[in-house]
Amino acid sequence: MGIFYDVLKKVSRFMEGIAGFALVAMMLLTVGDVVLRCFDRPIIGTYELVSFMGAVVIGFTLPIQTLVRGHIWVDMLFTKLNHNNKARLQVFTRMVSAALTFSLGWNFIQMALTMREAGEVSLTLQLPVYPIAMGLGVACIVVCLILVSDIVKIFGGIYDE
Repeated sequence: MGIFYDVLKKVSRFMEGIAGFALVAMMLLTVGDVVLRCFDRPIIGTYELVSFMGAVVIGFTLPIQTLVRGHIWVDMLFTKLNHNNKARLQVFTRMVSAALTFSLGWNFIQMALTMREAGEVSLTLQLPVYPIAMGLGVACIVVCLILVSDIVKIFGGIYDE
């Protein structure tokens, strides 16, 4: 399990780096567009590029946030449970989340393949749309794998609360 988890950690960090790069690029592109609009020279396709990069930022940060458990957690009920019930609740929530993220990832990948076959492109810059959907699908599958590894850790008794 250690090697598998280490690979998930590296993939998550890599995706986080891509998301960070996309976030900086969004900022620079937006600032550049605003400045150039003052000179009547807007950057063509800014809206499309910022939209694509926004999807990358949101989707590619999901794995690292799942890995470090950086999401919002309401623990009013959780703190009152004993260790066994906490483990059961964690397994249940991770199983449901893994099923949902796998389904979401699978559907994103199917949608990306359909977009690629259809040759779907963005309106202004004529950029292919399927890589964004494929990237989001991969991110969801990585989240699913992280959740499954959490379940394995819980059953192995090495999972921290």
